[in-house]
Amino acid sequence: MLVLASPVAAQDTTTEARQHFTQGVVHFDAGRYVQALEEFRRAYQLRSHPAVLVNLANCFLRLSRYPEAVLHFERYLAESASLTPEQRADTERALEEARGHVGEILLTISPPGAVVRVDGREAGRAPFSRPLVVPAGRHRLEALAPGRQTMTHEIQVEPRLTAQWQISLPPAVAVRPPGPGPSPGPAPGPPRPPAPAAPRPTGTLAVQTAEPGASVRVDGAQVGTTPWEGPVPAGGATVEVGGWSGPVEIGEGQRGRLDVTPGARPPDNRMPKVIVGAAVTGGLFVGTVVTGLLALAAQSDFDEIAQTIEDEDPKGDELERLQQDGYAAADRLSAWSTSSDVFLVCTILAAAGTGIYYVLAAPRQESATAQFQIGLGPGSARIAGRF
Repeated sequence: MLVLASPVAAQDTTTEARQHFTQGVVHFDAGRYVQALEEFRRAYQLRSHPAVLVNLANCFLRLSRYPEAVLHFERYLAESASLTPEQRADTERALEEARGHVGEILLTISPPGAVVRVDGREAGRAPFSRPLVVPAGRHRLEALAPGRQTMTHEIQVEPRLTAQWQISLPPAVAVRPPGPGPSPGPAPGPPRPPAPAAPRPTGTLAVQTAEPGASVRVDGAQVGTTPWEGPVPAGGATVEVGGWSGPVEIGEGQRGRLDVTPGARPPDNRMPKVIVGAAVTGGLFVGTVVTGLLALAAQSDFDEIAQTIEDEDPKGDELERLQQDGYAAADRLSAWSTSSDVFLVCTILAAAGTGIYYVLAAPRQESATAQFQIGLGPGSARIAGRF
């Protein structure tokens, strides 16, 4: 959903702002959401037009940065007084899509001024006027203040729901080494407040794939789907994108780009040999059936001759003839039975061989490959329209 800003004759509207906005539209239409975001940001810095807010929100939505998408959609609805019912409905639908990926954390922290970090990044200071909007999932909270103990908390945030953390930071406790007794001298001063833990340094990584929607994990944690851009630990992190996984090293404050290409699947050349195998198997099966029927016929002839000798009790030449016919039927029965057994074994072997070949000779998809570039500079994205 892109919103085009109506031309307005305002003194602060500059050619540069229009150029950035137009470039943002071009990047967004081409799927370059990171670059589009940066162009829209620059346009909004030059001229704070509400139409740019929804374009920023759409960029964040495409980049799976759902909390920022929710914030900008809400600002757009609040600051745009001239929206048509259709525009408002479209924006509210996009807002609901973004809200399906986020939840809220209601913080009640004392003392006032305490710093709260979410997953190592500062989220604000107490008191908080509204809940924090965060991606759904598990998060690590940290609260710290001068002269107070630093407290941490793991919390699970469900989509569209609000989790709570209420805590009063206890005073810091001074720890003294044990000694034989009190030593002379001035009384110790007040305990020195613990130094706040330094935030973990990060860099920024943008991940692109030929087909959007591939899962992105950083150090085993699900962070979104492609195209994605977000912070990663500086110095090294394991990134998983679709079927590719590997280490990525980004320095503090640096920006990198990772382009993942799925592995090619070689052509399937099994069918000619499978057809030959199936034909051989079919021929052997026909041989099994035919020789089996001939063996049954020979068995029937032998049984009939034996019954005739038993019932009629022939003598002389007639008995000798029947005995010779019986011997011949027995020889045929033995030959056809053996042939039928051989055909049956060969049929089973041919069918098994064909099946094994079909499985083992299946083309194996090549491993996905990735190209990583570092030091690209601040890339961004925006959406399109005209001032």
